[in-house]
Amino acid sequence: MAAAALGHAALRIGGRALQRAALSPAAQRRLVHTRVPTHDEKIDVAARLMRIQDLKEELYNQIAACKDKYMVSGNIGRNNTHLLEHLSEQIKPRHDDPRWRSCRRWAFVNDVYKYSGAVFIATTAANLIFYSVHKIYPREENNDKRVLDAGLKNVFSC
Repeated sequence: MAAAALGHAALRIGGRALQRAALSPAAQRRLVHTRVPTHDEKIDVAARLMRIQDLKEELYNQIAACKDKYMVSGNIGRNNTHLLEHLSEQIKPRHDDPRWRSCRRWAFVNDVYKYSGAVFIATTAANLIFYSVHKIYPREENNDKRVLDAGLKNVFSC
């Protein structure tokens, strides 16, 4: 009885998440686009993408104006700065805008830090594994010297 109750509780907590849910055919069609979009749908997609690009430009302008006019500190200011750097990579280049150039530069620096940190962690982990393996399975000391001495004894004993 207790085992059945425990099994039922485990299913309620998270076991159902592991079971495959039966999707309806309409839901399966939504997961995979199997048909070619019509001309009207292509026009709709192009219009939406242009609108999204315009909104990115507008959001960049709004955040830049807010940073110029007000000093926002704390988590909100930091998040806005990161968003401004991220948007500077997605909008049209503004080579005459010092804020855009600064955001692009800091975005590049952040990418360099991110990738160099990943390389450092991977190198450190590989060295740790190599060191641990050699600590667990040490090489025999002077193994080469023993082989050489045994060979020389055989040569000189003849």
